[in-house]
Amino acid sequence: MSPDLLEWLVGGAIVLVYAHQRFGTPQTNSSSTTRFKYQLAATLYLGAALVLFVVLASAVKDSPGILSKLGIAEDYESLATPLLSALLLTALLPSVPFLKEIDARLLSGNTRPSHNTKEIPMNRMTTSPPGRQRLGHGGWQFWPVLALMTLAQPALAETYTAVDCPGSNFTTARSINDRGDIVGGCDDANGSHGFLLRKGVYTLIDAPDATVTRASDINNRGDVVGVYLDDDEVGHGFLLRHGHFTTVDVPGSPRTVLLGIDERGRIVGFYLGTDEVLRGFLLDARGFQDIEFPDAPITGAWGINARTQIVGGYIDTNEVPHGFLLNKGTYSSIDFPGAEGSRALGINILGHIVGGWSGDPECPDCFVNAFLLTRRGFTSLAFPHAFETVAWGINSKGQIVGDYFGEDEAFHGFLRKP
Repeated sequence: MSPDLLEWLVGGAIVLVYAHQRFGTPQTNSSSTTRFKYQLAATLYLGAALVLFVVLASAVKDSPGILSKLGIAEDYESLATPLLSALLLTALLPSVPFLKEIDARLLSGNTRPSHNTKEIPMNRMTTSPPGRQRLGHGGWQFWPVLALMTLAQPALAETYTAVDCPGSNFTTARSINDRGDIVGGCDDANGSHGFLLRKGVYTLIDAPDATVTRASDINNRGDVVGVYLDDDEVGHGFLLRHGHFTTVDVPGSPRTVLLGIDERGRIVGFYLGTDEVLRGFLLDARGFQDIEFPDAPITGAWGINARTQIVGGYIDTNEVPHGFLLNKGTYSSIDFPGAEGSRALGINILGHIVGGWSGDPECPDCFVNAFLLTRRGFTSLAFPHAFETVAWGINSKGQIVGDYFGEDEAFHGFLRKP
């Protein structure tokens, strides 16, 4: 059973158990109507609770900003959306007025006494002696179990798995989408390729007439962007959609690199201008638009999410590299604490950012250390026993891909699961 399915099953089961307990409280609900009507109303209420659970989980996944509107603490952001939805509809229900009102309307609509009632004998109802209230009839006794199941999830030790193309002596994993598809690049005896890893199967990606191909990003639709070199060693961007390659170049540029693509097909990257200056760009329905950090001589855009948040790197006038976040027209620098240089390389729908940093003052752009940045702050990442680690991409589930330089003195890709 896949982890995703398990999360949905556990979350749905929690909601159903809790809804059943709420419907049966107080116990007099069952004595104010016929058995058939009571059971029918209970079934309708449980069904409505399950539908609300699915709708809420989908809404949180597609629009994470809804959590702040509901007044939910950002500490819960790292939970899987089905478990977070279950938490909202159970333990956190009293603290979310909007959801509390919906639940109250559903509950009142399904528990109104019938005008033609037949009392169910008390000996056919389950009762508990004074001082020995049944677990769940108070509603909140179920909270410790739910809290342990949900809040313990972020505390679980992360797991790292190597990602290597078969027969390759060099592999780098650059991006992972919400379906778990991974793209990147690898070298073998036949050359340098891009690759797609889907459900355990590696597929090489080679642009037509290319000497080198590297895949940079993949969105949830399966669109892949990357870069390739032609016979003249000129770099071009490419978009691979439904098996068809399209070359994407900034007009007049001798070098274009595509690095990120979101669900709407908007693309970011960088290009070399005719003035020999590297600039970032955003490509959308309006065409190419430059992305330049204020007063920076060099800028590159590396990742974009569905909320049009863009991350990348720039070099300041002192030749120090920094990462950046572009959000709603505002640029913010991203610098790992104490680092000599930093670069932001990927961002997910929650706004969580991964990248690399250098601690070497002699080589501030040698990004051999990885970081994760959330609202809680920075976390340093490292593949076990690796000499170097860089994180390139992150999906909405918090799964991170990148590459590391291992004890075998070779580069490998990796997948980190939280």
